[in-house]
Amino acid sequence: QLHTRDPGEVAVVLLNESEDGMLFKKDFDRCLRQLIPFKQLNEGGLDQGAIQELSQVYSAFYYAFERHENMGADVNELAAGFSLLCAGNKSEKLAHAWEL
Repeated sequence: QLHTRDPGEVAVVLLNESEDGMLFKKDFDRCLRQLIPFKQLNEGGLDQGAIQELSQVYSAFYYAFERHENMGADVNELAAGFSLLCAGNKSEKLAHAWEL
């Protein structure tokens, strides 16, 4: 579902949930629920198993940006990385990432 979202829109959601430039896992999960509502996943034809796998992929994505366990991830780095999953061509995504 993120492939239909504008990178700037996704960044705003992540930035709004951050504290002092850091985004913690619980806040990241809340962002995902805003960006990809559960109802939307069910309507998209995903069964419970596929939804769990998708959740694990997003968790792994988050943990790739968390440098120290339970210390949060830099929200700008995470938003830049997340922009690659959003709508737009490569040039637009790179430009957005540099703006962060």
